[in-house]
Amino acid sequence: MATGCGRDDLFIKGLDETQTRAERKANRTGRPLEDVIIPTSTFTPEGKSTGLPYADLRDVIGPPARLRTYGSERVELLDCAPARTRLMNLDHLGTPLQPMIQLNGKSSNRVYRLDTSEGSFAVKALMSDRDWASRHDDVFRLEQAAFSAGVPMPEPISADAEVIVHRWVEADAVPEEPVPPAFAFETGEILARIHALDITWTDRAVEGRTPQDWPELAERAVDTRQPWADELASTVDVLLAISDFIDNCERPGPIVLTHRDIHPWNLLARHGRPIVLDWEIAGMLDLAGELGSTALSLAKGPGFDDIDPAVFRSVLDGYVAGGGALPPPGPSWFVFMIGGWLGFTRRNILQCLTGIGAQNGPDLATCHDEVGNGLRGLPDMFGRLPQLEDLLVRR
Repeated sequence: MATGCGRDDLFIKGLDETQTRAERKANRTGRPLEDVIIPTSTFTPEGKSTGLPYADLRDVIGPPARLRTYGSERVELLDCAPARTRLMNLDHLGTPLQPMIQLNGKSSNRVYRLDTSEGSFAVKALMSDRDWASRHDDVFRLEQAAFSAGVPMPEPISADAEVIVHRWVEADAVPEEPVPPAFAFETGEILARIHALDITWTDRAVEGRTPQDWPELAERAVDTRQPWADELASTVDVLLAISDFIDNCERPGPIVLTHRDIHPWNLLARHGRPIVLDWEIAGMLDLAGELGSTALSLAKGPGFDDIDPAVFRSVLDGYVAGGGALPPPGPSWFVFMIGGWLGFTRRNILQCLTGIGAQNGPDLATCHDEVGNGLRGLPDMFGRLPQLEDLLVRR
């Protein structure tokens, strides 16, 4: 059973989704972000971003990273560990016209807007203590090929293990709710275009067996008096069943080189049409898993009660119109999505049990919330698999 999904990638993806939800709540309520992942010192009391010159980056990349500046355009990124010195060289972007502006980053990165004599750029600084290994060379080649093939996305400018630069794009955020069918259709076409790219991919990550330690985690939760201990104990059997499903579900293939993370929070809308962002965890994945995850996320809101079958189908119709061939229907369409959620929930449980939150991610209170979301949502999604499979054959 071959897959291309790394569990650490999915954990970081889950943390990013947590931050995205927090940002949307702040936008709805008009209140500043609480327990913000990026440093609050770069925001005014009203929650507005402040300008940051290059020299001010020394305090926002770490810990444990720190920056040494050279003039206004070049900085040296240093880890606390010796012999791991890297250069973040921005002088190829032109002469700065104003201080860099820090935007709402995610758990795995900090994002800045930089306006220079050569244009405007999105500068993404990857966190040095992230839980996944950067495949920046392969991902950058994929992005270049996709951009050249006409995939709507910001132009990739440069990338290394610490900093990724794209040309700035003015567009609107995509809300976490069913998108218009035309938007879904074009997203399907985009996936087909990505899958048709002919490039060599050197990373061939293979996923191991799904952990089966849910009974032990439930005992530890009781011993440490976790607020969700009873809920975990009552769902152990279904979590074990989900683990077996992930390990034993047949993937019909093919395995494709793909984005692996197309969701509303990784898309922008310009004139009602999609723009694809955040390619960092791109790699090999079973086609059904990519199509199912993309179509379902674009066809629903935060839960599973408002799934729009027409939007779901539009993604698949767009994929076929773009030259792609659909794999046979079956539960494999949803195993990637439920597997990522299971791994994310387990990682949050472990953080709560140790009493240590993710260094650059959410605090323990947020980890507890995510555990509760998973313990309620995973059995719900697993129980809905027959209903979700019906989406694959409904017209």
